[in-house]
Amino acid sequence: MKMLEDIYKQNPDRAWAIIRYLMFRSKILEDTSLTKGQMGVVIMFCLYSRFAGKPKFEQLADEQVEYVLHIPDGMPVGLDGLCGIGWGISYLFKHGFVTGNLDELLMPLDTLLANNETLTEQEQHDVNTYHSYRQGDNKSEDAILNQIWSYWNHDYTKNHTSDMGQP
Repeated sequence: MKMLEDIYKQNPDRAWAIIRYLMFRSKILEDTSLTKGQMGVVIMFCLYSRFAGKPKFEQLADEQVEYVLHIPDGMPVGLDGLCGIGWGISYLFKHGFVTGNLDELLMPLDTLLANNETLTEQEQHDVNTYHSYRQGDNKSEDAILNQIWSYWNHDYTKNHTSDMGQP
């Protein structure tokens, strides 16, 4: 998280442009995954809200969490699917963006993971990453947050035509 805070402090105009891009992009984004989907957008909004002191973005994120928790049939197991949603909700909980009973909140997702009997080596690694993070091992946090930032920074750059104004 420190790295993302440093990025915001070094270039708040760029951070704002990406957040504004995400505001528009998230309205049409059907993917709910951690890096390239709504879960990543929710985390970006929450972090921006905290770093920039703009609580409206945390409220926007709250609205999208409900959408993220409606898990579609056939969602992949890994960090690009179920484990990513679980990791993201756990992150939001650990950092005070989501309150309540985490076990209850993630029970449907955990049940889907528990019912998966055949996992690839990568899926098993992702399940272990999710479970470890949920149990307090924060080693994956910076790398995953960096993946989210890098993806949306690249997506913005690829699709960017002009700077968008400040709020």
